[in-house]
Formats: sequence, C-alpha cells, structure tokens
Amino acid sequence: MADPTARSPASGGAGRAEPAGRRDAPGRARKARTSFAAALSLALGACAALATVTVVLAPLALVLGLVALGLGLVGVSRSRAPAVTGRGVAVVGAVLGGVAGLVAAAVITGLFAALSDPGLVDTIDGYLRDLGAQLPTEMPRP
Repeated sequence: MADPTARSPASGGAGRAEPAGRRDAPGRARKARTSFAAALSLALGACAALATVTVVLAPLALVLGLVALGLGLVGVSRSRAPAVTGRGVAVVGAVLGGVAGLVAAAVITGLFAALSDPGLVDTIDGYLRDLGAQLPTEMPRP
C-alpha cells in the first residue's frame, strides 16, 4: 500500500512531502517571488554608485560595488529556478555595482597619484591659504 504523505514526481514533489505552509490549492499556480540576492544587489549597486559620486566614500563604494556584483551573479543564477524572478533586477544590480566599483577604483588611484606629487600638494595648500586670507575676520552686525 502506498504512503499517503508521499508525493509523486508528476505532482512536483519528487517523492517528498512539502511543508504544510507551502501547499497550493489545486489548480492554482504558486506566486513567483523576486530573488533576495537580486534585490540586494540592486540596492547595494545603487548605494555604491552614490558613494562613488562623493569622492570621500570611494573606498566604501569599491567594497559595495564588488559585493553588488557578486550578489547580482548569484541572483541571475537563482532566477533560473521555476518560482523565482528577478533576473533583470540582478543584471542591473551587477552592472551598476561593477561600474561603480571600477569608477571608485579609478578615483582612489587618481587620489593616491595626485597626493603623492609634492608639487601638487603645495599648490593646493597655496590655494587654500589664499582662500583663507580672503575670508572676513569679523562678522558684520545687522
């Protein structure tokens, strides 16, 4: 006699019983859900792009961009599952993270190259001293 909890491969169970909360009503398709890795990739890619724009946060943007790229690749592979969507979200997140990471790496490299030149540092220091000399010493009273 057959086990009543066993599911046939034709019913999608591959011989295993599903947890009670995951059963669908007969004839109803399961709702597709977006891959968490894909959504997180898009969010981190956007954060990396914004952090790249502020030159000060370029090292953080590099790390966030690499993490977004990795999560985007994971999201693309997970979106091949039957009930998982988000392939486009994962691709956009991976591309955004990759581009932000590359730009952040270029910004960091440029900053190190510029700040290692003593002549440029002296020029910047001179500009800052000139600007400081132009500031008023007293605040005007209304």
